[in-house]
Amino acid sequence: MGQIIRAQCVSCDYCKNLFVGGGRSDCDAETLLNALPEPERETLAAALARGASAAIARRGVQCTRCRSLYSLPVVEYAEEGRKETLYGRCPRCGGAAYMDLGGRNRLVKRCPECGGDLTLTLDGHWD
Repeated sequence: MGQIIRAQCVSCDYCKNLFVGGGRSDCDAETLLNALPEPERETLAAALARGASAAIARRGVQCTRCRSLYSLPVVEYAEEGRKETLYGRCPRCGGAAYMDLGGRNRLVKRCPECGGDLTLTLDGHWD
C-alpha cells in the first residue's frame, strides 16, 4: 500500500499530493511499461518477454531542471539472477536528474512556484 504525501508551501498557495510507494496495479505489465520513457520501456518489454519478474515503486522527488515535484516511477526487474533498475523522467520537462524529497539537501524542500519552504505531511494511503 502506498502513501499520499502532501507537499504544501508555507508562503504561497502551492499544494500537491504525491503518491509514493506502490499499489496492487503496479505489478501489472501495462502499468510498468507506461510508467517509463521510451528507451527504458523497450528494455523492460524485452525483459518481460523473456520471463523477467518486475515491480514498481514511486518516490517523491523534485526535478533538478524545472523544480517540479512528482512521483518518480522506479521499476525493478529480475532476470537470470540479476536485478536491474529503470527510472522514469520528469513529466513536465523530461529531465532525468532529481533529488529525493526525503533527502537532506535544502534545495529539495523548496516550492517550485515561489521558492518558499515546503512542508511534507502524510495525507493518507492508496492502493
